[in-house]
Amino acid sequence: MAPDDSANVPFTELQALRARVRDLEASARGAERDLARYRLLLEHLNVGVFVSSLDGRMLECNDRTVQMSGESRESLLSKDLSTHYENPDDRARLVAELRTTGSVRNFETWTRHRDGRRVASSMSAVLAPIGPDGSKLILGMLEDITDRKLAEERAGEGEERFRVLAEQSMLGIAIMQDNALRFVNRAIGDMTGYSIEE
Repeated sequence: MAPDDSANVPFTELQALRARVRDLEASARGAERDLARYRLLLEHLNVGVFVSSLDGRMLECNDRTVQMSGESRESLLSKDLSTHYENPDDRARLVAELRTTGSVRNFETWTRHRDGRRVASSMSAVLAPIGPDGSKLILGMLEDITDRKLAEERAGEGEERFRVLAEQSMLGIAIMQDNALRFVNRAIGDMTGYSIEE
């Protein structure tokens, strides 16, 4: 190696290191922008997003999850999640299914809001090795389906009231749908001489 070349080696290495530092800084700024973008997206979703342990501790959650519980974030992160379920067996059923299949889709359950009202949720979750030591944690999303479930309950109650009223009516009532008799009450049977089953 010529004497002139040896003098340039440290300078060339220094230039390469500076270029590498600039690349790393640019990469870090890009990662920070991505993190901010995903955090913004996560906090403005209309679904709850969470990470919890198999033993029932909430580890991370977005604001929507907090709103659905009615708890403060600190309170939610310190409580046993099974206390939020209207039926605590639902939590055990959820964990059992996750352990067996590794995921659940549209797992519907009723929980209790802090103010006592019922909240229906549809949960999709996976069991993922995302713990600090590679341990499996539940990564999931919650959708509030309370309005739909309450409407279904009211519709069922309305159908039951109609059925009781129609069965007890002295007027003949028949429901025809798609060119087939779907319902007849006892009064129709009495008028025609046929049994309800016929």
